[in-house]
Amino acid sequence: HAGIYGNLKRYFEYSQKGQTPTTPCLPVIGALDVSTKMILDEGLDNVFDRHRKIAVYVKDELAKLGFGVWGDTDSSSNTITAAFLPPDLKSQYTDKQFVELLKKRERLEIAPGIHGKGDYIRIGHMGCITETGARRMVFKIKKLLLELRSKSA
Repeated sequence: HAGIYGNLKRYFEYSQKGQTPTTPCLPVIGALDVSTKMILDEGLDNVFDRHRKIAVYVKDELAKLGFGVWGDTDSSSNTITAAFLPPDLKSQYTDKQFVELLKKRERLEIAPGIHGKGDYIRIGHMGCITETGARRMVFKIKKLLLELRSKSA
């Protein structure tokens, strides 16, 4: 059963009348319009290349900080990085605690792992992120790590 929003046949029938079966979510349509224009202005190949460069940078920098980066650079995603907490932090903090500290102290939003083990984080780097934004993000992670490591020393 497709439900109200997933019923493509119903959408097609209404499109023949120049209508939609429900009120569309206008903010989402506006956001899609803006993001599509941004992609077309930058060029799709350039978007893919920017995502690849940022992914390599983030993965390399996290590895230098002691994170165990999930997967290898050649086959892992260019839009998200999953990384295990460094061993010295893993013994003191869960992924959720680390994420909350980053949010509270550095105003940086990343995500904890999704499998409930509490030992890895996820960092999204797609969309309108720039190389400068990626450097700032890594700097904030590095700053928190230095703070946490100096507390435990």
